[in-house]
Amino acid sequence: MRAKNGMIYQNNYARTAAFYEATCAPAVENDLTKKAANEFLISIYRTIGEQCDDIGLKAVSDVFFQPWEQQKGREADVKVIRTPFIKIEELMEQLFFYCRNAVITEKGLSVSTEIFSPKKIFISVLSAAGAPVTQKGKIEINCGKDCAEGLKKLSELAVTTRTDGTEDLIKSVFYFSRCAFDHDVDWLSQCFDDMMDADGRIVFLCAKLNELGYHREVMIDGRYISLNYVKEYGKKAEPIKRAWADKSHLGIEISYEDLCIVPATLHIRLPRFAELLSRFDEIPDDAKKLIFEKLKNCDGCRYCVRTDKSGMRPLAAIAVEGVRKCPYFPSFSLRWNEVSEELPKQLMSLLEAYTIFGDKQ
Repeated sequence: MRAKNGMIYQNNYARTAAFYEATCAPAVENDLTKKAANEFLISIYRTIGEQCDDIGLKAVSDVFFQPWEQQKGREADVKVIRTPFIKIEELMEQLFFYCRNAVITEKGLSVSTEIFSPKKIFISVLSAAGAPVTQKGKIEINCGKDCAEGLKKLSELAVTTRTDGTEDLIKSVFYFSRCAFDHDVDWLSQCFDDMMDADGRIVFLCAKLNELGYHREVMIDGRYISLNYVKEYGKKAEPIKRAWADKSHLGIEISYEDLCIVPATLHIRLPRFAELLSRFDEIPDDAKKLIFEKLKNCDGCRYCVRTDKSGMRPLAAIAVEGVRKCPYFPSFSLRWNEVSEELPKQLMSLLEAYTIFGDKQ
């Protein structure tokens, strides 16, 4: 099953399994081993989504949150949504470790029992997915030689290191579980495009930003996964954060947040935004239109003066064509779960508006 914004699923495991399948890289058609590995991982996710109760995963009815809905009072539903993520991630981490240590046989993969001890769910899921697991002195996955070669190759290519040279296990498991043989290829833009029924507009936007020198980076923060195209926009290099909290990068973020009925969201990253608003007359018309129509109007919440003990500090709102706009956290209001035909052009215009600052430093 494919993941889509607004979709209701048969159960909580079907929702999570759909997300894993939907964010897998496409099969490499001209390489039988890579294609076999891709098909095997897809079969695992479909097995979990369709047969969860038969393989030891207790499913419950699908639940979800509306946009901006608070978790307070619905802690049990949060657990219902997130338990499948934990279970599947544990399974994929175990499979990743297994494949890294396995040797290829004529029937599949084999690992010594001294190295690997499979959990019950590992055996039941893989067996139900068409790769029986046997334990006779060795742990063997009978997935076929082509698939075994593909999985072994994938486990090697998935390894990702941090800037200090240590392995980033979370990203390594992510690339493995999404069958991403080539990290230099942006497959996620098409995945998010499909989730948001964007008709190629997200793919187009990402390709244009890539042409303009924006750096592509995948960010994983728990179950929050995002594709980012960014440019440094500060005095020193900083790690990227979620768009709403990032003051050091210009660009976009396309994210998946597990709790929401519309989990896929496009955000824009806008540093020095108050200064941009103050020079509103200088920016392009498409950017003006987007800001005026979408950016939050000041509602007097007084967040901007919460630390003012004198009570004299004026609100931070900036007048834009006679309307007082809030300059704080623009990514909270400049976010979309749907992509109109005109939106990519408007976003590009807004990013290009930063040329009014000249040297970004």
